[in-house]
Amino acid sequence: MRFSIKASWVPLHINGKLIAGRIAALHRIDERTFNRIDDRGRMLLQNLYCSAYGCLCGTDDARLTPVEFLQKNHAVYHAFFISYNTTIIVLGYTIFHYRYTELDPKEGIHIDYFSSVPVNYPDNIKPTYLGKYPECDTFYRVRGIGRATITLACSYANELHPGMKGSSIAVDLTARSDKELIGKRYVKDYGFEFYTGARGKGNGLFLNHTKARVFLKKYEDTYNKLTRPEGNGLTCIESFRR
Repeated sequence: MRFSIKASWVPLHINGKLIAGRIAALHRIDERTFNRIDDRGRMLLQNLYCSAYGCLCGTDDARLTPVEFLQKNHAVYHAFFISYNTTIIVLGYTIFHYRYTELDPKEGIHIDYFSSVPVNYPDNIKPTYLGKYPECDTFYRVRGIGRATITLACSYANELHPGMKGSSIAVDLTARSDKELIGKRYVKDYGFEFYTGARGKGNGLFLNHTKARVFLKKYEDTYNKLTRPEGNGLTCIESFRR
């Protein structure tokens, strides 16, 4: 089977330690599973989950894969998880829009929003593997959500348009106003380019299909060299809806 971040564990980091996350589309999560999510995570996801792109999407749409759902409904919501005993802990979430049309095919997967979430384990325990909270924090910080989000968007763009011309836009986003982040991370490391005109001045960035494939290949190569940690950052194993 070809590489798919959707079907595999997601490499994320807390305190510099590798953990194995899981990503799932919210329309695929049943209410029983949602109610197992920790309080902070459930509050953050509540409005997204209780929407037409979550549990209110209808039975037929709930059976769709994330790509099928995105193509049909022009948006899909995801969340990143790990589990601890019976509790599901939210590590982050993301919102994608699909803006491709036959008249204007240059707009592909738009990353509308993504964010990591401050993490506390049940009863505020601190797993030995992860160590203490850094500095004066009262929670763990998660790293890697942005890279995983872009990888997921690139894989969707590639799946939806595998033969698309390389110069066509595959993924785009609007970065926050942080010149160092944009220059060193998005442009230098990830390969994003600025849009021209007012959109570019507003930090509008895009990856064309050629660069999206390169980004995905680099992620896959790095991923395949990792050894999944067991017993520390375990994936939440089902009951996600089939």
